[in-house]
Amino acid sequence: MLIYSLEEKWKKNKEVYLQNKELRPAQKFMMEHKNENLVIVAPTGSGKTECFMWPMISSIVHEASSNQNSWQQKGVRALMLYPMNALVSDQISRLRRMIGDTEGKFREIFYKNTKNNDIRIPKFGMYTGRTPYPGNDSKERNKSIAKTFKRDLLSRDEKVLDKLKLIGKYPAKVDLESFIYSLENEDKHITNDYDAELITRQEMQNLCPDILITNYSMLEYMLNRPFEKSIWSETKKWLNLSSDNKLLFIIDEAHMYKGSSGGEVAFLIRRLLNKLDISRD
Repeated sequence: MLIYSLEEKWKKNKEVYLQNKELRPAQKFMMEHKNENLVIVAPTGSGKTECFMWPMISSIVHEASSNQNSWQQKGVRALMLYPMNALVSDQISRLRRMIGDTEGKFREIFYKNTKNNDIRIPKFGMYTGRTPYPGNDSKERNKSIAKTFKRDLLSRDEKVLDKLKLIGKYPAKVDLESFIYSLENEDKHITNDYDAELITRQEMQNLCPDILITNYSMLEYMLNRPFEKSIWSETKKWLNLSSDNKLLFIIDEAHMYKGSSGGEVAFLIRRLLNKLDISRD
């Protein structure tokens, strides 16, 4: 296990890295130490998040290109666990910019690497208390969230929308207007094949995201309730397809799990592994 602190290096080179958009210290260090177990200790903004984001995306692309039968089976490939919703929102913004760009650049790269333009694209979703909506599918609630989406997103002027997309604050839907129309007029959560993001709980229960981002409180509910049963059953099917299929479990901001809350999260992780029949080996 290699433990490395980048704080001093970051202080010296911060402006150079940011101005020239070069690899940040944590990112560069990760690239120099591939295939090693690392604990990277670095300040905010030094690139720690990309140290797991890049391997996560690479793993997904590798599966889709090397085992397309496995890739066709839906299931959670990566689960990102956070202690609070604000941190979840930050990572959703990153994923929107990385694999959910509106110009479809990632999709082109994905098709090029898989050599298959008909293969499904990776999908991600945020499943927290802010994700609409809990309970059974409801016509009234569908109309209500459609109204909210139209007010908060579609009604903005073009310059504001461009800015929201640039900073990752706009859903990674290829045609959000059509999705909202289906909610409001057809009472359906219809996901476009090119959508990178699933934005309602019903979408994720029906399709199961490849990347699931949540917090520990919601994960506990998801393990107990019948509404999310399909997410775990699909993931178990995927895990059982090949010995190469491994769940990537990312516990970011781990330093925040202290004392009794840390013990609760430890038991929660054990329950998740038991739910998916994953051994501790």
